[in-house]
Amino acid sequence: GYAPFPFWLSWAMTYAAHHGIDCAFYDGVAQRHWSLDFTRMAFASFKPDVVVYDVATPTVGIIDGIAKWAKESFNCRNVYTGPHMKAYAERWIEQPHVDHCVIGEPDIPVLDICRRGDQAKPIYRFEHLENIDTLPDGKNFIPWRPPADMLANYYDPSMPTEKIQLTVMTSRGCPFKCSYCQWPNVMNAGKYRARSADAVVDELRQAKAWLGEDMRSIFFDDDTWNLGKSRIEKILAGLKDLGLPWTMMGRIDTSKPELYDRMVDAGCVGMRFGVETFDQTLADNVKKSLDVSVAYENLKYLVTRYSGMEFHFTTMRNLPGEKPGSWQRDQELLQGLERLGAERNNRVHWQISDCIPFPGTELWEELVAAGHRDTLENFELYDGSPAHDGILQQTVGWLGENYRPKFHEYSGATGAPTNFPTA
Repeated sequence: GYAPFPFWLSWAMTYAAHHGIDCAFYDGVAQRHWSLDFTRMAFASFKPDVVVYDVATPTVGIIDGIAKWAKESFNCRNVYTGPHMKAYAERWIEQPHVDHCVIGEPDIPVLDICRRGDQAKPIYRFEHLENIDTLPDGKNFIPWRPPADMLANYYDPSMPTEKIQLTVMTSRGCPFKCSYCQWPNVMNAGKYRARSADAVVDELRQAKAWLGEDMRSIFFDDDTWNLGKSRIEKILAGLKDLGLPWTMMGRIDTSKPELYDRMVDAGCVGMRFGVETFDQTLADNVKKSLDVSVAYENLKYLVTRYSGMEFHFTTMRNLPGEKPGSWQRDQELLQGLERLGAERNNRVHWQISDCIPFPGTELWEELVAAGHRDTLENFELYDGSPAHDGILQQTVGWLGENYRPKFHEYSGATGAPTNFPTA
């Protein structure tokens, strides 16, 4: 099953441990702990002084219950981090069981809290590392990873490469400013930083030396992997030398055909792209900064140029300003790409997601300003349960079929990318 690797907490753990903090890691999802009794047992074995939680909107109720229990049981210092905090840190810090809230990346704040205790800030706001390549002593800044038997549980089945499927992130953030997108906005404050090719290749080689033959494939889970031609080419040289199959998540309009050729030559067996829509007005409405005709032609090129590859596209419905028929046309185009790919023995598939206004995103802020806060603050609606289908999906429709994007401090008028790598 699907279990995403928890990069933010893993990086924070590496950073804190490097500075002398005694750390332990717990991930109930990866350990298949379907009962909170297992969680409480794990916490009891740690007897922690400080607990750092990755709080997402769909799980905020579960995490908050555990945090209350932990405070009562151990009188520990509870630290809330994660994407939910940008919109709600001020609210949660008022709760007696919450000691600190972190908006943005947690590396610096978590270490500061562990060191300063009561003297640490109640709320940290986007205090980020500039150097994400190395630790202060010059060692490669690699996220903490669990023993191999648990590491195998981290898996993305959208492209079922063999386990252990090592999940790697070679950058933080994204230069683009899509109004629905949560991570680059609420975690990275719109700032994009890439790890150097040397650091990435060294991380892969260290993992291979550690895991040996158990390391069977690699998944690059960046927001946008294929940015910076010269950097990617250096990573590809390392991947070719490593000789393992790998897949990536990228953007369809940021690479030239010759780079895709080099990717396949270096072992790429699957590509994931965020398509969202082939309707130019809808793409503009969410500030995608994408020429959809170019996107379609590039996808058509890829699925017909190579053989034995796998392609996965993320698409959306219920986008702002959507009119009847828009989404259905997208499906017809995707089905056509699927047929073209099959002629070359390629697997083409896609997921269909509703456009949901997650807290802290530009789209969410716009709907709150329009008077829909009460509905959007029913956090149970974000859990993906079929019982809640249709409620949050309708909220974007409240913006109307004649919607046009508004100027926003985060994205400007059109969502033009910032600090975009040119080399």
